[in-house]
Amino acid sequence: MSKLNQPELTALYASEAYTIKTYRFAVSNGLYRVRIYLKHGYHPTAKAGTSALNIAIEGRSVMDGLDLFSAGGLDFNQSLVYEYPLNKVADGVLDIEFSCAPEVDPSTRLCNAIEIIPEINEAL
Repeated sequence: MSKLNQPELTALYASEAYTIKTYRFAVSNGLYRVRIYLKHGYHPTAKAGTSALNIAIEGRSVMDGLDLFSAGGLDFNQSLVYEYPLNKVADGVLDIEFSCAPEVDPSTRLCNAIEIIPEINEAL
């Protein structure tokens, strides 16, 4: 981890959750920006073209078929941050779903950190 390309974020990438399906966050109704921090850190499964991560926020697909290792330039030290604005929450829960195709190793469903930022925090 000492060679992380973004050393100021080392703590975020020190561990990861994998084989995850859903994160649910209790929030006030409103609009939220979501940042998802990802890094492929498990060497034995790393091979370009063997993973395809899908992410949906509040039922809206925001990522479809990301090959995380390839997106990081085949570099274990490359961290990635994806940002998704204007996610409308109307039920008090922000849902983030992770999936992959059945033939893909479920450990592809991974995440290092999630940041939720209110954009407009008023009742909808």
